[in-house]
Amino acid sequence: EVTLTEVLDALDAGGYTQAKELADTLRQEESASLEDIAGAVYALGVAAAMEADDTWSVDRGKKFLVAARYLEEARSRGFPPGRRGRGLFLLGKSLYQGGRIPASRPFLTSALQADPSNREEIHHLLAGAFLEDSPPDLQKALHYNTLYLTERKLAPAEHQEGLMQRAQILLAMDKPDECMATLQRVPAKSPLRAEATVLHGRVQMHQAQAMRNQADPSPKQIETSRLK
Repeated sequence: EVTLTEVLDALDAGGYTQAKELADTLRQEESASLEDIAGAVYALGVAAAMEADDTWSVDRGKKFLVAARYLEEARSRGFPPGRRGRGLFLLGKSLYQGGRIPASRPFLTSALQADPSNREEIHHLLAGAFLEDSPPDLQKALHYNTLYLTERKLAPAEHQEGLMQRAQILLAMDKPDECMATLQRVPAKSPLRAEATVLHGRVQMHQAQAMRNQADPSPKQIETSRLK
C-alpha cells in the first residue's frame, strides 16, 4: 500500500512523475482516508503546476489550468498540514498563468499572508494581475511592482523583468517620461532589450499623439476653452 508520506516525500524530492503515480494509486486504495485523498490531490496539483512551469509550448496555459483544478479541489478538501501557503501560492499562480487573472488575486493575496517565503514572485504576479485586469487597477499594480523591485534577492534577469513591468504600468498611467526613464535602466545587453525597444517606440508614438492633440484640439476642447 502507498502512504501519503511516500507521496509527499517524492513530491519534495522533485520526482513529479513518481509523485503523480503514487498519488493516483493512493486515491484508488479502499483503505485511503479522506486526509489521504486530499493529500494525493494536492500532490497531483503541485506536480502538474511544476511541470507546467517548465513547459513553453502552446499548451502551457492549459497545463496550468489542469493544475489549478487539482489545487482547487485540494483546497476544498484541506491542504496537508504545513502546506497551505504553498498550495495557495501555486493555485493563484496556476490561475494567473492559465488566464483566469481576476480569480488568481485572492489566492495570491492569501498566500502572501500564509507563507511569505514566495513573496517576490507573488508581488510580481499581483502587479501583473492588477495591470492586466479589465479595467486595470494601476495604483495597486505599481504598489506590488515597487515591492517586487525592492527585494534584495532578485537575480539580474528578474530585476529586469520587474523594470519592464514597471515601464508598462507607467505608460498605462500616462507617465511617458517616467516610463522612458525606467526603460533606460534596462541594460543594453539584456535579453529583454528588444522588448524594451518596442515599448520605447510605443512611448514615442504616445508622445507624438499627445503633441498632435495639443496642436489640433478637438471640438470638445475648443468648446471647453470658449466656456472658460
